[in-house]
Amino acid sequence: MLCFRWLKPIINLLTLHVDESDDPSVDTIINIAHRTIELNMEGKVVVGHLCSLAGMTDAKVKEILNLLKQAKIELSHYLLLIYIYRKGR
Repeated sequence: MLCFRWLKPIINLLTLHVDESDDPSVDTIINIAHRTIELNMEGKVVVGHLCSLAGMTDAKVKEILNLLKQAKIELSHYLLLIYIYRKGR
């Protein structure tokens, strides 16, 4: 997550494509949420895809959604829908 430290002084918005996997153990979004808060970048990060959420337990999904809310990370729904369509799900 070095990109956060390098880009923070020069960006107004960061868009990331993350967790494009069916594997529920892929939870990069948790690290992104924590780093967003640590670097005071709340409201400046947008994430897309998050396909691995589909295989996670309800409890883990709720934990992640709460982290997204706390970090004020926006989820780009259109990227999720495009990816689901492209993967034939």
